Amino acid sequence: MHPRAQGIIILITMAACFISTSVVILALAWVATLVAIWREQLWSLYSKFVLFAIVPIFLALGLVWGIAAASPPLVPLEGEGWPGLAYAVLITERIAVMGGVFQLILVPILHSGRIGSFVQQWGLGPTFTHVAISSVALLEEVKRMSVQVVEARKARGLYPDSRFQAMLNMPSLLRPMFAATLLNAGKRADFWQHRSIDPLLIADQSTVDHAWVSRDFWVILVSGLFLMVAVWSRWVVA
Repeated sequence: MHPRAQGIIILITMAACFISTSVVILALAWVATLVAIWREQLWSLYSKFVLFAIVPIFLALGLVWGIAAASPPLVPLEGEGWPGLAYAVLITERIAVMGGVFQLILVPILHSGRIGSFVQQWGLGPTFTHVAISSVALLEEVKRMSVQVVEARKARGLYPDSRFQAMLNMPSLLRPMFAATLLNAGKRADFWQHRSIDPLLIADQSTVDHAWVSRDFWVILVSGLFLMVAVWSRWVVA
């Protein structure tokens, strides 16, 4: 898929999700997103996102707006929990659809190792390219340091056996992990500077020319229809 087509799809989907106030329309968009995720074989990653992000968000919003407040925010109390619960479902569907679209587009880019070239082809400029390359490097550093910190704690017998105790000890793991990560990030920046390594030149060398194909136009068309339906349901029908 062409990088600029990916950027257009992200912008259109975000606009449609924020504009739409229909639970049914967002549910249909979520189903379409799930089908695309299944076809791209990203179901395992997205299921973790649903389990650890979507479900807790829905439970929290449902308790606050559906039971405690019994109405959406900035709306007078109506005495029943259904309006607040519907609003919690709406917000949850927005996050689920946008998260799925981001995974569909960004995960293949990250796996290809050419995040810099993609950002450049999106036309975001050298500053955003530096930020994107540094962020990806920092994420990989965080993953590596987290494994090292956990293994060091296990070797010293300081890592608990139960998952609950491990969750309680998470703050004590974050401090050395982030400290070591930031230290290594500074060393990497110094290394790039002393070796005259320019991430922009590396991004230019790894740039691959992407041609617009029919799939790009079809996906943009479907995203545009989603946006038009969202606008129609909010302002025309209402």
